[in-house]
Amino acid sequence: MKTKYIVLYIVLLSHITLFAQKEQRAKEILDITSSTLSKDSGIKATFLLKNFRRNKLSGETRGSISLKGNRFILETPGTTTWFNGQTQWTYIVENEEINVSTPTEEELQSINPYSFINLYKKGFTYKLNGTILYKGKNVYKLMLLPKNKKQDISLIELFVEQNSYQPVFIRVHSQQGDEMQVDILSYRNKQNLSDSSFTLDPKRYPHAEIIDLR
Repeated sequence: MKTKYIVLYIVLLSHITLFAQKEQRAKEILDITSSTLSKDSGIKATFLLKNFRRNKLSGETRGSISLKGNRFILETPGTTTWFNGQTQWTYIVENEEINVSTPTEEELQSINPYSFINLYKKGFTYKLNGTILYKGKNVYKLMLLPKNKKQDISLIELFVEQNSYQPVFIRVHSQQGDEMQVDILSYRNKQNLSDSSFTLDPKRYPHAEIIDLR
C-alpha cells in the first residue's frame, strides 16, 4: 500500500473513532439526563418559549411546568393542561371550557417542551458537540438528528448543565426553517408531587363546559 493511502486510511479511521466516541459520550449524557428527570419525585420549572419564522420572532410565551415521570401540568397565560400519563385535560380560561383527550406522541411534543429530551431513544442519531458557557454555567451541547428526513424536525440542540444534568436550553429546528427555543428560567427538583395532582379535578371549575374529544 502506497504511503499516501496509508495516511488517508489513518486519517479516516481517526475521524470514525472520534465520531464514535462523541456518540457514545452523548448517549451517556442523555441517559443520565433522562434518568434524572424520570426518577425525580417531582420537578417544577419556569420557562420562556420563543417561536421564529424565517428568522423573525413570531411569538413568545412564559409558562411553568410541573413534571413527574411522563406526567405533567403545564401553565401558560390563558390555559392550564394536565396529563396523567394517559389522559389530557386542557382548561381554556377565555372560553371557560375543558377539553379532554388522549394525545399522541406528536401532540405531547407540541405541548410539553421536556418531551424532546427522550427523542434520542428512537428515530434519532446524536452526538456531543462540545461544551460551552451558558449563563455562567458549564453545559454540554448535544445535537439530535432525525433518521427519517421526512419528519418535521430537522435538528434538536439540547444544552445540559454538566454538574446537575439539568436541561437549561432547548432549540428545535423544523424542515421548513422555523425554530422553537425553550429557555429554562428556573428549576427545582425533589418537589414530592403526588400522582393525583396530574389529574384535573372538575370540582375546581364548576362552571366550565367539558368537551370530551376521546
